[in-house]
Formats: sequence, structure tokens, C-alpha cells
Amino acid sequence: MKRRWQLRYGNPKRYRRTCAIAHRQTQGRCCWCFHRLSEELHHGYYGKDEPGVSVFPVCRHCHQTYCHSPQNWIRDRCNPQWRNRNTPEALSRLRLGYKILHKGSKLCI
Repeated sequence: MKRRWQLRYGNPKRYRRTCAIAHRQTQGRCCWCFHRLSEELHHGYYGKDEPGVSVFPVCRHCHQTYCHSPQNWIRDRCNPQWRNRNTPEALSRLRLGYKILHKGSKLCI
């Protein structure tokens, strides 16, 4: 069962590269709170892993408390492996956080 769920992450080498790129582009900061260091990569939805669009670096606290809270996370009973996702509002917040952190990193270069 666990292997089937892991299919969401695709090729492990490509996934690790995506994680590294996302964390680097946000200067290692959480896209939700901006204060803590990012420790995990949150999937706003599953499918193509695109930093700033569908995957976001977040700290462990925000990942558990906000990204997967009942107010921000939609559970799909028929296909939870692929169709669980963030609400449009939570996804907008994560995308804005990513954009702010990423743009800030470009301005500092």
C-alpha cells in the first residue's frame, strides 16, 4: 500500500532535485509564515511537481497546522492518493508566499 502512495512523488532523483530547487529559490524559508526555515515540501495538489505552482517549501509547524488543516485541505474520498488538495484560498496564499520569497532572492543578487 505504501508504495502505491509513493508513486505521487515520481522519480526519486528528480523529486530530490525539485525539493532542492524549491528550497533554494525561497532562501530556505517557509512559504506560509516566512519566518521559519523550510524543512518539507508541501504539495498543494498532486501531479506535476512545479515549485511555486504545485509544491512549496514549508516549515514542519505550518505544514501540519495550516497546510493540512481542515479549513485548507480538501480530502477526496474516492481517490485520496491523487485528488487530495488545498483549497483555492490556501493555494493562492502559498503561491503568493513563494513569489514574494523568490522575487526577494532575485533582488538580493
